[in-house]
Amino acid sequence: MAAAARLRAAEAAYGVVSKSAYDNYKSPSYAAAAKPRQPYGVSPKDGVGDILVGGNKKAKMVYNPTDGAFYAYDEGEKEKPLDIVGDRSILEIALGLPPDPIKQEQLHDEERRRREENRIQQREEIKEQINKQQNQDNEAKKIVVIKSTDLKQQQQQQQQQPVQNKDKIKSSSPSPSPSPSPSPLPRSPIPKSNQNQDAKNNKEGNQQQRRKSIVEEQKQKNNLKKKRKQEQEQKKKEEEKRNIVQEQQKKEEDNKRKQFEEKRKQQAAQEAEQEEKERRTKLYAKVRLRLEYEEQIKEQKERKEKLKREMKGDGNL
Repeated sequence: MAAAARLRAAEAAYGVVSKSAYDNYKSPSYAAAAKPRQPYGVSPKDGVGDILVGGNKKAKMVYNPTDGAFYAYDEGEKEKPLDIVGDRSILEIALGLPPDPIKQEQLHDEERRRREENRIQQREEIKEQINKQQNQDNEAKKIVVIKSTDLKQQQQQQQQQPVQNKDKIKSSSPSPSPSPSPSPLPRSPIPKSNQNQDAKNNKEGNQQQRRKSIVEEQKQKNNLKKKRKQEQEQKKKEEEKRNIVQEQQKKEEDNKRKQFEEKRKQQAAQEAEQEEKERRTKLYAKVRLRLEYEEQIKEQKERKEKLKREMKGDGNL
């Protein structure tokens, strides 16, 4: 009920244009052709009439110039107001209404806020990726350090092993007996060639283990570089995609702005042409009246002259 009362109050205050804006929004002369409801005498720029809001469903539109807002009401259920959202809607353009500076500023603020939120979100995502990459690098370094430590310990154990073997050989050799009693035959010592071969084998084993660890470490570094490069390429592709989307949005906004400016220029040109026609029509009417007046004066003078001549001729008689 409050909505219906507000509709009646708005109709009484601002008037309603009876012509359909949906059928006539392309015509620049719509505002001049549409007639506001009498007896309020409101100009078409102060009120808007019926429009289609979906299918064949009609709504009654009322524009309030004090707050720069449109009020739409379904004719079937007048208690329910319909929201009209958007900057410079078809109705505003069709009726030649100027853009509301407050609404424009609000839309610009909203756009700036949305872009700032996107920038903050992008920065947070980049920080998160950097932290993730650093954590992965640290984990890889820990693995390399642990493996190198294990390798050093293994090398030390292998280097200590020949010394222990030598100690075992020395301890196993028989000590000389002071008694002249016959002693058992001494055990033959390990040939020196065998000791050299063991040391050589241990050295080669250490070198092979060292080479394996170096190859493994290099492999991990290469994998890490490859992964980092892939992430950078993915980030670059996403950035290019965002730039393309932003560029497309900018082009669409520029096209809409150009279309609106072109339509406004056409409307201004038509209004100027109409004013020029009216000015010329008035000028021609003035010239015609002037000529007719001068012709009448001339005819009056001729009649007076003729009358004088006739009177003069009668006097001579």
